[in-house]
Amino acid sequence: MLAGPGSITTVMMLVSGGGSAVEILLVILSVLITLAVAYILFLYGDRIFQKVGKVGARAFSRVMGLILAAIAVQFIIEGIHGVLTQWGVLLP
Repeated sequence: MLAGPGSITTVMMLVSGGGSAVEILLVILSVLITLAVAYILFLYGDRIFQKVGKVGARAFSRVMGLILAAIAVQFIIEGIHGVLTQWGVLLP
């Protein structure tokens, strides 16, 4: 799930934007930080769940779903904008 289609697509979109070496390095650094945080969460997952509880875990899951939906909508908007720009409907 960590390296699923959404994660791969996000990294590909950020790196393929023609950014500088510093921007690509920041993306790689972000991936490594995410990996470290995920490792810590997996390592201490039982303890964290005991502290947060079932209701807290559900609330966190819903907030993360909302963030994921916002990212998906942004990708759709950028895609539509790109197509309309190629067709000449919008100026670049």
